[in-house]
Amino acid sequence: MKINPFTTSGMEKLAAALDEVQRRAKVRTISADDVKSALLTINKKLDIPKKHMDGVQICVDIHAQTFPSAYKYRPESTQFVAVNIRGAWYVTGVSRSDTMRPTKAVLCKLTDGAKAALLESRTSFAL
Repeated sequence: MKINPFTTSGMEKLAAALDEVQRRAKVRTISADDVKSALLTINKKLDIPKKHMDGVQICVDIHAQTFPSAYKYRPESTQFVAVNIRGAWYVTGVSRSDTMRPTKAVLCKLTDGAKAALLESRTSFAL
């Protein structure tokens, strides 16, 4: 699966994939709009040029949270994996998995170019 959520047909395919994965889930579910919004937020947070984003992979759990130790069920949430190819995000997988902790809501696998651009963008800035 390789779906571009920034196109109309991509949103439809993503919604269908999410419906399939979440067919029996009642809590901590996501929509295609949630995925699109998360990808836009990640772009703003990373704030590096598109040419350096090529090959960056992310795993996102929008509902990442900590549960009390007395919680008696296995908390699951819908998560997605995306990769940036030539400046555009493509969702490559959606699944139900154990909910991540809040500090790990987004896991990034950066390329060397992205790491260098990220470091460069953080070493000088305006006040």
